[in-house]
Amino acid sequence: MNYLAHFALSNLNQASLIGNYLGDFVRGKTIEDYSLPIQEGIKLHRTIDSYTDCHPIVVQSKQRIPQPFRRYSGILIDVFYDHFLCQHWQAFYSIPLIDFVQYVYQTLAEYEEQFPERAKMFSQRMKQENILISYTSIEGIRSALERIEQRLRQPNNLRDGIRYLTHSFHQLENDFLTFYPQLEKYINESFPKSFVVSD
Repeated sequence: MNYLAHFALSNLNQASLIGNYLGDFVRGKTIEDYSLPIQEGIKLHRTIDSYTDCHPIVVQSKQRIPQPFRRYSGILIDVFYDHFLCQHWQAFYSIPLIDFVQYVYQTLAEYEEQFPERAKMFSQRMKQENILISYTSIEGIRSALERIEQRLRQPNNLRDGIRYLTHSFHQLENDFLTFYPQLEKYINESFPKSFVVSD
């Protein structure tokens, strides 16, 4: 899953949200530099990823991406699913999306002095460009793919993968709407909402 879903599954818990964000930026023993609640958030991030990557519905979504983009299907589906989460936010959460996003940005800003440099720079850019809200539009998804494209070492045209979102929109949307409640249920059972306390 991409950033918005990871944040959403943190259950409005600051330490969990921070750990969920840092899951992409910290490795190995550097995890021990953080408090136990944040370490639990990092563990949550990895549980979300491992559950998602092997889930048959997600595998089905990836198979909807033909060659030559199949090799990037995991990236594309992560980003596409955040688009669908934006579109259907009110079906899953009572807090308005715009309020939740502001809570995320404020929480990241409070903790960013603890971040590795790359994580700090991206959290600042996320707020400046309002990246989480940008996922609501097709153009925002295209921009997200452009950013990822620039980070990949091998030449690619990842932004062109947007065509597969528009081409298989309803099938992918149905995949997401079937999968996400299962992910929520799994996470809530594996990580009760009270599993960490705020730092």
